[in-house]
Amino acid sequence: MWEEWGNTSRSHDHAFLGTVDDWLDQRVAGIEPAAPGYTKIKVQPYPVGDLTNASAHVESPLGRVSSAWTRTPGRFTLDVRVPLGATAEILVPARDRHAVQAPPGATFDSVRDGYAVYRVGSGDYVFRSAA
Repeated sequence: MWEEWGNTSRSHDHAFLGTVDDWLDQRVAGIEPAAPGYTKIKVQPYPVGDLTNASAHVESPLGRVSSAWTRTPGRFTLDVRVPLGATAEILVPARDRHAVQAPPGATFDSVRDGYAVYRVGSGDYVFRSAA
């Protein structure tokens, strides 16, 4: 997906829609920095259309941040890795707090816009939600 440039253009190496990978990492998998250097992270996956799974990782200055989710009829599972020295806000698709099975170490915050919001420190976490 490259733009077309005339012979007199200054740039001949400009990717058109070159940030499609950002959309996959930040929207579909849901990984976003919430503070410089990924010291705070937001993970909010957007399961779109009939997509049944997605995964992505980012190599941050503190280490690997990852998000992987699967969706089956009646169940949504989200696996998240938060590197040492970081904290994260994890948003799990859910109709209410009681629809989510949260792992130890996850602190419930609120429900907003169809997501149950949890706060976690560094570590690996698996959230399960009744869809």
